[in-house]
Amino acid sequence: LLVFFLDITSTVLLEAIFNLEEKRKETQENSNKTIPQMAESQSAAGTAITTKVNNEPASDPELELSVRSLEEENQNLKDQQTCKICLDEPIAIVFLPCGHLAACVTCAPALRRCPICRTFIKGTVKAIMC
Repeated sequence: LLVFFLDITSTVLLEAIFNLEEKRKETQENSNKTIPQMAESQSAAGTAITTKVNNEPASDPELELSVRSLEEENQNLKDQQTCKICLDEPIAIVFLPCGHLAACVTCAPALRRCPICRTFIKGTVKAIMC
């Protein structure tokens, strides 16, 4: 349970968000380029094969490992963005002066010290994450 108390500062979190947004845009641009090309070249037989492959479990160990790794990374990112107090709501409050982002709007008012570094909280800022 205490594993989730990572040293996450607002700067680190913002960098991660920007990186994820950049990767999402790149992926979207790549998929927009390849989908029309695939649609032109794909025949009815190709559609049947694609459907069959997608319905079968992956037999490639490398692919399974990659999927598992991505699922773990996704879960870790979700855990990092979850309130460290209630473990339910998304984090939304930045503690000052330390800058840690660790609590939701419900849990933050009850805290006197930062749950990450135990520094006295002198102020808070609501983080806006898009």
